[in-house]
Amino acid sequence: MAADARTAVAALADRLSATTGSRRLDAGLTQKIQDEKQRTVSYEDGDSTDPRRAARYIENALPKDDRILLFDGGHAAMVCTKILTVPRAENWALGWDFGAIGQGLAIAIGACFARPGQRVTHVTADFSFMMNLAEFHTAVRCKLPLTVIVFNDNAVGQEKHDLIHKKLNPSYAEIIEPDFAKLAIGFGAKGFTVRTPDDFGEIDKALAVEEGPVVVDIHINGEVELAASWEIAKHLSNVIFNL
Repeated sequence: MAADARTAVAALADRLSATTGSRRLDAGLTQKIQDEKQRTVSYEDGDSTDPRRAARYIENALPKDDRILLFDGGHAAMVCTKILTVPRAENWALGWDFGAIGQGLAIAIGACFARPGQRVTHVTADFSFMMNLAEFHTAVRCKLPLTVIVFNDNAVGQEKHDLIHKKLNPSYAEIIEPDFAKLAIGFGAKGFTVRTPDDFGEIDKALAVEEGPVVVDIHINGEVELAASWEIAKHLSNVIFNL
């Protein structure tokens, strides 16, 4: 089943309540969820933008009842799926099944054709976007209503975090990316750049575009890591694949 986690869990909880009568969610789990909702976040922008702050701004800036979201991009997607919401389960999709990043752009383009006349917002990361960058030309050529928001840390973020935890050289995962806003303009689309929270007005300008593809290049602080990110990596390190 593919769905926004919040929407899916809420629907399953309602169905359980309806079918089991007195059955209730575990009290400890319920409290953990409530604590997570109420937790105060201390943002770490540095010389760029904390990805959690950027995701929160996008959540508040996108239209509440008319948004179609398609995620890709390892750690960036983990950040965004915790914050960004959709009004209906069918307005949400994820492009990194089995941890295979780089599929999201093509899926987002497919969503534009599947939902004609509706703008699709594709939230991705720099390395994921670069993996299939040529596909963006299709969006431009077909004048698709596609907004691509790139969380850019000039690295393969999840792998960089893993290397640090394993006390290996993180530079192996660092990649200097091109200027995505200028790249978009070169393709014939519109491009916007966010370097610090002071530039969030550029996100508003991008979301105001009504026709054709748009790219928003958000320079994020790659040092920020979700606790869940390392937990997933630790569990995966213990998995043995039988081929």
